[in-house]
Amino acid sequence: MTFSKSIKLFIALVLAAAALYFAVSKRTGKNTDSAVGPGRVQRADLLQRVTISGQLWPQRRLDIKPPFAGYVEKLHVKIGDLVQKGSPLVTFSPSMGKAESNFPVRSVFAGRVTQILKVEGEFTADTGEQNLVMRIEDLSHLYVLASVPELDIAKLKIGQEAKIRVTSLIGESFTGKIVEIALSAKDKERWGSASTEFQLKVEMQNKDPRLATGMSALMDINTNRADQVLTLPHEYIEEHDGEYFVTTVAGERKKVTLGLQNEESAEIRSGVREGEIVKVIDFLSLPKVTD
Repeated sequence: MTFSKSIKLFIALVLAAAALYFAVSKRTGKNTDSAVGPGRVQRADLLQRVTISGQLWPQRRLDIKPPFAGYVEKLHVKIGDLVQKGSPLVTFSPSMGKAESNFPVRSVFAGRVTQILKVEGEFTADTGEQNLVMRIEDLSHLYVLASVPELDIAKLKIGQEAKIRVTSLIGESFTGKIVEIALSAKDKERWGSASTEFQLKVEMQNKDPRLATGMSALMDINTNRADQVLTLPHEYIEEHDGEYFVTTVAGERKKVTLGLQNEESAEIRSGVREGEIVKVIDFLSLPKVTD
């Protein structure tokens, strides 16, 4: 038997086995699409949250660029140095090798040197995107800056707490608090369509030397909560023509009223009792929507 014939025979056997499996499942009445069992209506705390991505940002940042086309005559600091207001940072010279009295550029606030992108003697232009020489940052406070879609901005308020996860620190989380919400939106072109977003500023409550500005962060902000209410996961709640129903294990279909919802569960305000057992939705038996 050739190799190609062996492959064809193997595929035929796999298809035959799959057809036999589904035929037996259908005959025995087993639903192979879902392994979810009955659910229980139970009391729990229900949290509604907004998840937003952003970047870490310092209290203040100073980018040092050359005031004219010339050379880096002298670097007075190195990466990691703490500087005070008025400390000399870098001296520029229009032409190296000539006897000139050049005055250093000084820091306008106390902070830390976080970047140095040029070396002494290197030529620098006074225009262009590549002329950054060094960066000073005030890290006394660290923030997460994020853009929030207009659908979520109404849910957010000054003082709300956030759980912050930094991409580079897997398995760890930090706490933060909303300190600033923009009062006007900025339009941003995305995938060919304009999306309206608002800038959000969250102050980090934890200090950790591993945190650096520019790191990516993901924030969960609790926007609403209901304590010890009847809850049920969404897979047990059927929606039809704007109304909601559950089906008990005895086959009784009951109309329910929903309250607060999040991505996992919904508050059940009426229609069922605590401890009642209901079936998972059988999506195959739901009425088909036709155009």
